[in-house]
Amino acid sequence: MGKQLHFVSITVSLVWIAVITLAISVAMTAILRRRGSGYGSIAERLRMVWLVAAITTVAVMTLQPGPDGFGAPLPSLPNPFAAVVLPDAIANVVLYLPLGFTATLLWKSKPRRVFMATGLALCVSLAIELAQWMVPISRSAQIHDVIFNTLGGFVGAVAAVLVLRATSTPE
Repeated sequence: MGKQLHFVSITVSLVWIAVITLAISVAMTAILRRRGSGYGSIAERLRMVWLVAAITTVAVMTLQPGPDGFGAPLPSLPNPFAAVVLPDAIANVVLYLPLGFTATLLWKSKPRRVFMATGLALCVSLAIELAQWMVPISRSAQIHDVIFNTLGGFVGAVAAVLVLRATSTPE
């Protein structure tokens, strides 16, 4: 029975990965097509692939069934900051660094790219927490996860801007 449950868990995980990757890819392709000229460049496509990979990685790592397997979502804490564990907070920040970094590289609007990448991290985090709250995977949705995830997206976006500035050629 344990092997069958493990197989079901892996199968459900693969379905989640496929659906999420497809949805993200379609959305990113639509955005790039709408933007027009930059869609054909290899660099633009590579940035899109890395962003899709970053979001898919976040989804895969956070939408796996909890240690108890499939079951009702766990209750959220009334005071979520009372239960913040430092390694968990750091993991949430680190998990969203690539998302913020690659999103910043994808957007060309210099004044707003950090804001947009941070907003994307916030939206992805809210979607993940909503899924954890609604889908029976024995996970709990927590507001502090959204805060630390968004912080990770912001830090990744700032890091990308710093890298772009350091590698740009003076005019």
